[in-house]
Amino acid sequence: LFFVDSRTSAATVAAAKAQALGLASLSRDVFLDDVRTTEAIAGQLRIAVEMARKQGTAVVIGHPYPQTLEVLERELPRLKAQGVELIGLRQMIGERSNRAMPAHGKGGIYR
Repeated sequence: LFFVDSRTSAATVAAAKAQALGLASLSRDVFLDDVRTTEAIAGQLRIAVEMARKQGTAVVIGHPYPQTLEVLERELPRLKAQGVELIGLRQMIGERSNRAMPAHGKGGIYR
């Protein structure tokens, strides 16, 4: 069992509470489709990839909106060819060592 905090509230304490209870948890780093245009989603995806390259991982969330799916269908093969690897939540928890993150960012980006 694990918990993923989408961090839709700037005042969230969910990941910290989960960690305090010994529950494996992650918090998202980038929200892909807060603005539901293909341009904005592609921009958020670029930010997520840059973040992952800098810090080793990035937790990215989104919805199955047509615009999100269009961007992912177009960009994921290109990212894979560039060496970007998608991993599941269980592996991500291992990568992140179950750290709760203390702050919430702006513009759908959590740093």
